[in-house]
Amino acid sequence: SHNYCSGSLQHDVGSSAVNSSVMDEADRLVRIADELVELAASLRSAKGPAADVTSLPVRKSRMLSEAAAFSPKLVRLAANAKAQYDTRRSRAMVLPAKLLGEAAWDMILDLFINQVAGKKVSISSACIAADVPSTTALRYIYILEADGLIKRTDDRYDQRRSFVELTDDCFIRMCRYLDNAEGVRAAATGSTIAEFGLIVRE
Repeated sequence: SHNYCSGSLQHDVGSSAVNSSVMDEADRLVRIADELVELAASLRSAKGPAADVTSLPVRKSRMLSEAAAFSPKLVRLAANAKAQYDTRRSRAMVLPAKLLGEAAWDMILDLFINQVAGKKVSISSACIAADVPSTTALRYIYILEADGLIKRTDDRYDQRRSFVELTDDCFIRMCRYLDNAEGVRAAATGSTIAEFGLIVRE
């Protein structure tokens, strides 16, 4: 009888834990669904054939991060940002690192990539992404925050740690920049080697 009661208790505790986990996941999916409905409504109300997610009035950049899995365009823009970031890192293979600045830009690219993926970035991780000494990186974080391009949030589980992310305005600006850069690159790729040779000779 004791074993039966013990087994029943363990089963009840396990079931409660599973049910709690399922309910948490259900709540998260409902929240994402609500935000996607809002996103869809904004898309319907946007005017012009070129209207897309990069021109929407977004209240929370987290909404776009959560919806990234449903937005091939956002995923593509994040891939473009990742390509730019990796290309910038590879420049150090041919030139001295001291000649290759723009730590703030590297930080913004990395934050954009992680934001689309729905990942939180700690201040220490942002400093590493900037690829400069930590004191320099921290100075840029203060500048970017003062200019309204990034914002800090506290870690609710560890008061010693803070996260940084792009503000809604900066996130939308990056979407527009990356979208435009994609078009410029596509146009440039269309140039033939012969055309490039003529340009060089001129």
